[in-house]
Amino acid sequence: MKFLTHPAVLDAVEALIGPDITLWSSHFISKPGGDGLPVSWHTDADYWKGRLQPIEVVTVWLAVDRSNRENGCMRVIPGTHHERKERRYRDLPEGSNVFGTTLEENEIDEAKVVDIELEAGECSFHDAWLIHGSLPNHSPRRRCGYTMRYMPSSVVFAPLGPRDTHKVWCGERTFQGAKLSTQKFQNRSENEPETSINTLITLHLSQIMPVFAKGLY
Repeated sequence: MKFLTHPAVLDAVEALIGPDITLWSSHFISKPGGDGLPVSWHTDADYWKGRLQPIEVVTVWLAVDRSNRENGCMRVIPGTHHERKERRYRDLPEGSNVFGTTLEENEIDEAKVVDIELEAGECSFHDAWLIHGSLPNHSPRRRCGYTMRYMPSSVVFAPLGPRDTHKVWCGERTFQGAKLSTQKFQNRSENEPETSINTLITLHLSQIMPVFAKGLY
């Protein structure tokens, strides 16, 4: 939670989506050295249709390890998030990719691709509508990142099940008809959080550590 609620992170997120912030999810993404499948071209928004209205999410990608082209860093096509439209996909051979689908070739301009190379401890920010993906890890080094997803508290959330809820937020809650848990992290203008940070850390670790132990590609 110290990363998720760190003032430096929240200040940067606030500059992008405003002061009323909801933490939606976070998880590790790990590609072991000499292993790991490629992540095909996609937008996050296409996988979240029907769950968020509107789809306004910023993802903070924190490099746990050095991330470069050799070990499969994230690649993006700058500016594609401005189009904010559903994309067309085609199927891929089973087991050849993380998702099993990729964007149609006419959706991709390879000449505009930028590799997001980061040193350990650096981070990048990307919009839910940005086209991105990554190559396999051909190096002997692990490539691990920690993703933190935030959205304005005005976004209406449609949970997939009783456990699929918002965990924490800061600022004002302005949900209209959205399901929201009663857990809250400390607002920077308040002295005490309503829920123990230790409780939230325990909850968060119980969810992410099994994934990290398996290796999420």
